[in-house]
Amino acid sequence: MMPRLETRWYISIYERMPNANPLLLELAKLDFNIVQATHQEDLKILSRSKVIVFIAIVDDIYDVYGTLDELELFTHAIQRWDTKAMENLPDYMKVCYLALINTTNEVAYEIYANHTYQEARWYYNGYKPSLEEYIDNGWISIAVPMVLVHALFLVTNQITKEALDSLTNYPDIIRWSATIFRFNDDLGTSLDELKRGDIPKSIQCYMNEKGVSEEEAREHIRFLIKETWELMNSSAHKENSLFSETFVEIAKNIARTAHCMYLKGDSHGIQNTDIKSSISNILFHPITMEYIPNVPLLLK
Repeated sequence: MMPRLETRWYISIYERMPNANPLLLELAKLDFNIVQATHQEDLKILSRSKVIVFIAIVDDIYDVYGTLDELELFTHAIQRWDTKAMENLPDYMKVCYLALINTTNEVAYEIYANHTYQEARWYYNGYKPSLEEYIDNGWISIAVPMVLVHALFLVTNQITKEALDSLTNYPDIIRWSATIFRFNDDLGTSLDELKRGDIPKSIQCYMNEKGVSEEEAREHIRFLIKETWELMNSSAHKENSLFSETFVEIAKNIARTAHCMYLKGDSHGIQNTDIKSSISNILFHPITMEYIPNVPLLLK
């Protein structure tokens, strides 16, 4: 869906060009509105899914609300994946755990919880990881791999044994998508999250490791994003035989979403007028079809 945001922008630019072809412009607008209506139907289905909501809740439990002792119990309960394991959890964790166990993918959540718990241990022990340590853990704790595992089952009719086996260690297409998301998330949210008491992010890890300024660290992270995109595009071609083109495009679009979401800060955790406008333009506001003299309407 991310390319549709660019599509709307290009339509508005083309519309102002003096030599614009009115018939082509009308066709582009009509196409945009038809696809938007399709996305609205997709949104109805997506709104029934609890996966994204649970990711946000569990992330806040690890980052903000849980003590280290509580998080150890919570992580152990997820590893056991048994309702009996929640007996020693505080009430607010019991509610979340019971909902998780009834609705989500066991393996994906266990891996996610383990890596998020690692970040909590670093924070409570005052440990400062290197950038390599941080990203080896952070590309999973960002929860993109878990989202993509669920997406794979949603868009694939027949999953091959090779594809299933590759999920055990996560294939490159998932790793690079998640890494790009993690780096963009850190660029947009690290300062606000540090104020809330979260662990140092990739920017701070690189600053501590290399003794550089924040701006130099941010520039290095942007360079790593560019490099990771090159790896992502390369792996997308290699893994087309293992995964469907639809799934590969989903992985790439998740990475694109991060660029849009965190371009001007934390548009996920903090209300942002720009991101709201972008989402509304993609999903809810059709482009006005204006009557142009001497040009027949394509749709009557």
